[in-house]
Amino acid sequence: MRTPIALVVVTSACAAAAPSATVVGVPITAATVSEVATTAPIVREVITAPFALTATDGSGLVLTRIHAKAVMEGPLAFTELHLWFLNTEARSREGTFQITLPQHAAVSRFAMESEPGQWMEAEVVPKLVARRAYEDFLHRRQDPALLEKAAGNQFTARVFPIFAHAEKHLVISYSQELPGKRYTLPLRGLPRASRVDVEFAHVGSDGKRSVEKLAQRDWVADRDFVSSAASSAAAVGAGGLVVAQVELGGTSGRDVPRGITLLVDTSASRALGFERYLRSVKKLAVDLRTTWGDALPLQVVAFDQDTQLVFDGRIDELGESHMRKLAERGAAGASNVGQAIEWIARHGVKSRVMIVGDGVITAGPEGRALQTIAEQLATVERIDVVLV
Repeated sequence: MRTPIALVVVTSACAAAAPSATVVGVPITAATVSEVATTAPIVREVITAPFALTATDGSGLVLTRIHAKAVMEGPLAFTELHLWFLNTEARSREGTFQITLPQHAAVSRFAMESEPGQWMEAEVVPKLVARRAYEDFLHRRQDPALLEKAAGNQFTARVFPIFAHAEKHLVISYSQELPGKRYTLPLRGLPRASRVDVEFAHVGSDGKRSVEKLAQRDWVADRDFVSSAASSAAAVGAGGLVVAQVELGGTSGRDVPRGITLLVDTSASRALGFERYLRSVKKLAVDLRTTWGDALPLQVVAFDQDTQLVFDGRIDELGESHMRKLAERGAAGASNVGQAIEWIARHGVKSRVMIVGDGVITAGPEGRALQTIAEQLATVERIDVVLV
């Protein structure tokens, strides 16, 4: 909105006895409007860059390249970001990497290239342990690759060393749920980069794969990457399997389960906020007990790249010791649903299976191959997926 401007010139004599000031009206012309406009304060929108690497002295390192690959199928999207920052000074430096991820995104990988072809992979540990590890690595002049979650969905990592006149290559990947939304990669607000490449693959409801690309050189990002693909579905299916985000509702009582096997994903993508995640698993068990009664047979099986039986008995016997066993297992490795299904097929399974996790498979079979494995569960009435 523009504010109306009234232009007035006030003239007065320098002598003490001079008459009172005279107010002279000046017509508003194109010239006078131009003069006033140039003296008015210019208010610019402040846009915060979605990510940056800042040295300890507060100066930003030069962002030289961005390479992003993303894929979306149904409501689930996975993004891998490769970022290169240049240290223009003739000395090694320490810095802080900051990134704001989309709401509810789950980090699955953070890594730094220490030497060409050699990667330092991050692990999620308690904050105090992480900081001690960083100080220890700092004395050894090595980079421990530590990533901390801050307020909201902001993440920070301390980076050292950033060698003189050298680039620092960082990788971060994350998954997110986009039911009914288009995929967006935040870029607006970034400084000039010599190269920006984005490749986005979308698998439609008909199974067809389409690819969109963005390629810019010597570019100041003035917009985000927004896919032109049709809004994603609320669920993704393969054969007779469907993954969707749903709320557990009541039942008529005619469909009472004879038992439930909970497959709990403990892969690395669950590491950030792992305690909160386990509380959600515990609440799910409480809700099942409230709905189906104390005598419901329950089996709790943790899985990532391997599988571990945590509990097998009546649901009212599930206690804190079993939740501690889940906590002690921790979150690490890749999410391999196929091997978990094969494990419960060999070791016994209840009449229903509920897979609890973020819905992202990072290892093992997918699609029709996973459906074939699921068909081994001949005694299972149904398989549900609960996204947490």
